[in-house]
Amino acid sequence: MPVTLTIDRERGVVYSAFLGAINEQEFLGHADRIQAHPSFDPRFADIVDFSSTTEVNVSEEAIKSMARRKSIFAQGAIHIIIAPRGLISKLASMFQEVTKPTRPNVLIVQTPAQAFDYLKQHSPQEEVRPRRKASERSKGSTEPAKRKLGNRVMMVGRIRELALYRAEVLRDRGFQVVTPDTTEEAIAIIERGELDAAVLSYTLSDETVKTITDVLREHCPDCPIIAIARSKRLDRRIAPEAIVLADEGPPALVAAVTKLLRQN
Repeated sequence: MPVTLTIDRERGVVYSAFLGAINEQEFLGHADRIQAHPSFDPRFADIVDFSSTTEVNVSEEAIKSMARRKSIFAQGAIHIIIAPRGLISKLASMFQEVTKPTRPNVLIVQTPAQAFDYLKQHSPQEEVRPRRKASERSKGSTEPAKRKLGNRVMMVGRIRELALYRAEVLRDRGFQVVTPDTTEEAIAIIERGELDAAVLSYTLSDETVKTITDVLREHCPDCPIIAIARSKRLDRRIAPEAIVLADEGPPALVAAVTKLLRQN
């Protein structure tokens, strides 16, 4: 069972997505993984996404044990559990009830969009995020004029939750983002010319990457490609204009997309 972890220092969010079958050992050990991450800050908001979980191999006693354990997050930190269905929703509710003494701010929602909307309205993490210098804020105010060719971004990745999260970050910066569900939908967007940049994730299969890249180069030859990769090694499958390390998080992606659209 892959468990993805994204820590966004700028927005003050720790985002974990449990995919497939939940393994009890990894479930109980995930907090240690978060705490060991160099970008972790206990004041950040905590989002745990179970929307792509297909099987729960975690006992109720283990869930209660995790709930009673002292949280690695600060007392006032926001905790959001995305639990859209049946047993997962029931277990999330049990966790919420048992954990009240250690995590009083636990909210259960059904979709990532609901989680992000709640954070926008209630996040107390403004003081945690790095503040831009006055000169940088001044530059930021002229960004729309520099993106003369548009700010439409197509985000494609196999892990839907991560694509939606990254898209939300880009939208907060003023980009228009589409996240096609299928390869066919992505191709249709390209053929209609409804994008100014494309972001392709390392989670896609080689065949999907090649197909999308070939269509991009044919129909939108001036459209830059940003690859989200595990390493900076050149991805010869697509020869991207920029490579962003997955571990660098959303800020690196925002910087790459902004830079390329300004250049164009």
